[in-house]
Amino acid sequence: GNGGNIAIWMVLLLHLLIGFPNSPGALNFIPGPILLIFSHGWLGVDLFFMLSGFLITGILIGSKHRSHYFRNFYIRRVLRIMPLYFATVIVWSILYRGYGQYFLLSSVFGANLSWLLHIPQPHGPAVLWSLAIEEHFYLLWPLMVFLLNKRNLAIVTGAIFLLTPVIRAIAAAHGVNPELIYMLSWFRFDGLAAGALMAIWARSSY
Repeated sequence: GNGGNIAIWMVLLLHLLIGFPNSPGALNFIPGPILLIFSHGWLGVDLFFMLSGFLITGILIGSKHRSHYFRNFYIRRVLRIMPLYFATVIVWSILYRGYGQYFLLSSVFGANLSWLLHIPQPHGPAVLWSLAIEEHFYLLWPLMVFLLNKRNLAIVTGAIFLLTPVIRAIAAAHGVNPELIYMLSWFRFDGLAAGALMAIWARSSY
């Protein structure tokens, strides 16, 4: 949809213009206000998380009373993500020599843990961190949707949305590396929870 396209362009422009070192004055041709917008392209990732939380939670709510709820969700998730994902990881592991540990970690959706484990990341394939966060969230989220009624699911989702920024603030106050705060799953679940809350509201009749 349009939201997904906006998110894609925000992230692409950020990486194209600011994601690589530039010589002094190289970006002077871009008006200041526009450059400021481009520099906030990282917000596109949060938009991705919100859209993902909204779409996936809506699907889960809509199918929770159907037979084979878990099997259908995870099989569809595997078929949708795994073929292209693993093909990409394999190709990148061939092209980017010397990053075997990173790609091994990425093969189990642990790319974002590389910062925590001090494993070097190649510049381009480092983007796998965001998909890792999504997969960590959806590892248990179908169970939460299945077990909880609408009210309790909204309470749990709201708690995740409200507490995640608090956890980030506490970590920052204790001097945790900003890159870790940006990349680690437990610091980023609020975006997915925001989308999930919107899905719960949209499916208010379930």
